[in-house]
This record gives sequence, structure tokens and C-alpha cells, in this order.
Amino acid sequence: MKGVFYAYEQTMKHIANESKTFKGNAVNRDDYKITIEKPNGQFIGSWNKQLYNLIETPETIPYVQLKQNPNMWDN
Repeated sequence: MKGVFYAYEQTMKHIANESKTFKGNAVNRDDYKITIEKPNGQFIGSWNKQLYNLIETPETIPYVQLKQNPNMWDN
């Protein structure tokens, strides 16, 4: 997940520097909560099947939510 935040930070920084209209703020990792969930079923090769809990697997699925409003997507 750290790599995802790093890429998002760099993308937003580039857009803010290059865009004449968009001036976004830096991403603050402390504003986000990361949780993981262990899916049900055995993994058979499809991330979508794992994501929608159709199969069991020992792997976990990470979820990232804004701490201030966890039910809202960051758009």
C-alpha cells in the first residue's frame, strides 16, 4: 500500500505543477485508514473472484478509506 500512496502523491504533484486549472493538495497518509479482510473460498486465479469473496484464500484484501468519512470515495 505504501507504493500506491507514493504513486498517488507523485501523480498529484505532477498534475498540480503542470495544470493551469487544477491545484490539488498533497496526499496526507494520516488522513487514511488501511484495513484488510480475509476473503472466503480457495483462490483459483482470478482477483475479481477473490475480491468479491466467491472463493477462500489465505491472502487478504486491503481497503483504504478516508478516516473522516470512511463511506465516501476519495474523489
